Amino acid sequence: DPDWLVEGLIPTGLVSLAGHPKIGKSWLALQLGAAVASGGKFMGHEVTQGNVLYIAFEDPAKRLKQRNILMGTGRDTPIIFKTDYELLSEGGLDNLYIDIEAVDYKLVVIDTFGRSIGEIEIRDYSENVFALSPLQKLAQRKGITILLVDHHSKLGVSNPILDLIGSIGKAGTFDTLIGLYRERGKAGAKLLLIGRDQEDTDLAIKWDGLTYCWQCMGDTQSVFKNEVLETMRTLTKM
Repeated sequence: DPDWLVEGLIPTGLVSLAGHPKIGKSWLALQLGAAVASGGKFMGHEVTQGNVLYIAFEDPAKRLKQRNILMGTGRDTPIIFKTDYELLSEGGLDNLYIDIEAVDYKLVVIDTFGRSIGEIEIRDYSENVFALSPLQKLAQRKGITILLVDHHSKLGVSNPILDLIGSIGKAGTFDTLIGLYRERGKAGAKLLLIGRDQEDTDLAIKWDGLTYCWQCMGDTQSVFKNEVLETMRTLTKM
């Protein structure tokens, strides 16, 4: 059985969280970080509590602070944010080794992977493996989760493996792939999880504008079935 960061959902190892731009990936990654650091729950599942390192290559410190305030993250929550980090290909990987050896982290978030290597998309399979393999080996050796926030290609097919931007073989380096799918302008979304040692999971989630967090509504099939039944009841009463 895998060692879980989030019971039954996210194991230790190298994990991808990907989706189209501006649909809430960074909010979801930050929500996961806060849950792990505080020992709460993520999508209704128990988490393994521990220190969190959040490396933000896109969001400035002011934005991260504002988001934490909106989410209600406590000031003493053990999350270390770094917004001024060298590219992984230019010394940042060595710095990451040092940071992880210095602090007993349980989760490391890199937002985004493209910005961390200075390229949004790498189509060559060998280059992807060269960039990702050290992170996977580091995560496995330390028994932690390294989460890379990434992007989907423009022509998505609701498959976290095929939709991940770059070469198709890129997905093979990850232990778990998480795809966030959301129609622009809608609060509802779908979270698909595919991993080596876990069953595929399809969750219906919804953005909560009061808590500034994603809320899990249940598995997508059950939620859709309940919505259909509720619609039928409403039509029957008319």
